[in-house]
Amino acid sequence: RDGDARIRGLIIHEVFRGRDPAAVLRRYGIDDAGLAREYARLYEEFRGSPMVQGARSDYCEVPFRARVGGVVFTGFIDRLLQRPDGTWVLVDYKTGRVDEGNLPAKIQEHALQMAVYRRAAEGILGEPVRAYLYFTDTGRFVEAPADDDGVVDALREAVSGIEGRPAG
Repeated sequence: RDGDARIRGLIIHEVFRGRDPAAVLRRYGIDDAGLAREYARLYEEFRGSPMVQGARSDYCEVPFRARVGGVVFTGFIDRLLQRPDGTWVLVDYKTGRVDEGNLPAKIQEHALQMAVYRRAAEGILGEPVRAYLYFTDTGRFVEAPADDDGVVDALREAVSGIEGRPAG
């Protein structure tokens, strides 16, 4: 089951880069026209959303290296968009199930990741960036709280605990 979820995430990331869903599925040994149509629908729903539509700039899988709380992180930001009003947003795709009951826990679960991504994007752009989780199954964008300092403080404390010295 976890393997299926991981594969689904990899497929979503490729399709959301604009790759042909049927070709992507075939690379994973899946030959299912109905499933290819479903992935195409999910991508079109994302592209047609008010968050993405009319973007001035749209970058996929943006590589970064950022130092946050004394720790160096490297990775890729799923999507970095400049909206029509000039504001920048980063979007991280989430393929897991979410509903109103588990939404707060999902946001908290990804707080550190989103703080790191926001810091990285702001370092790249030199401008403020708003961070969103995008739940692909529901087509819902949820803004990640901008409590990056609180998250970074928690990270520093965790790192100092690992290193066996006081935070600060």
